[in-house]
Amino acid sequence: MELPQVEVKEKDQLKKKEKRALEQFNVLISALNDRELDQEMIEHIKGNISNVRSEPNYNTIKKEESKILDYVKKKQGYVAKNHYMTLWIALGMSTIGVPIGLAIGLALDQLGFMGIGIGGGLAIGVAIGSKKDKNAKEQGKQLPITK
Repeated sequence: MELPQVEVKEKDQLKKKEKRALEQFNVLISALNDRELDQEMIEHIKGNISNVRSEPNYNTIKKEESKILDYVKKKQGYVAKNHYMTLWIALGMSTIGVPIGLAIGLALDQLGFMGIGIGGGLAIGVAIGSKKDKNAKEQGKQLPITK
């Protein structure tokens, strides 16, 4: 069973931003149609689609898109492009970079060197995140959409 695309009758009344969000939402739906989904997932996603149809504004479209992405990640492991990179950049800077920068700053008695650790954490986060994104793409778990 296929997931239906979202068609809005008053498409000419939508703002440019809403039209782009709706196009991206439909790209997500068509990408999910190409994947193997069980009946429970299809019914859940159809509920999200009906929410977008009933209220096609930017916030609703993005909120339902995010709910769908979170749901398919939890159930099947599908992720958006650069999902792991954005996740690991934040983790690298905060959990790796700040402590290293703080240690360097305290050791040199100059907290201005804290930026060195943050930059290093950023680089580590990019490396780990891009490797995980590459693995997801090779396994066919990456969806052609950016969040």
